[in-house]
Amino acid sequence: MLDTVQRWVPLAHGAFVQHRLEAVTLSAAAWAAVRRMLGGETVTVENSGLGKREWRELMAALGRDTGGPS
Repeated sequence: MLDTVQRWVPLAHGAFVQHRLEAVTLSAAAWAAVRRMLGGETVTVENSGLGKREWRELMAALGRDTGGPS
């Protein structure tokens, strides 16, 4: 279906891919951790307020190494 949409309305398809399919959604706690990182603070899984799974997902979304086992 997406292929049909791409051929029919390519600009809408491009917007959908960029803003929905390839988007990252963050919880409030993950967003707070990102803001702290941007502020120059060293944020770790231990002081982030995130669970290990959410921390791994956030680090993957940011393209960072989790620093630990999977």
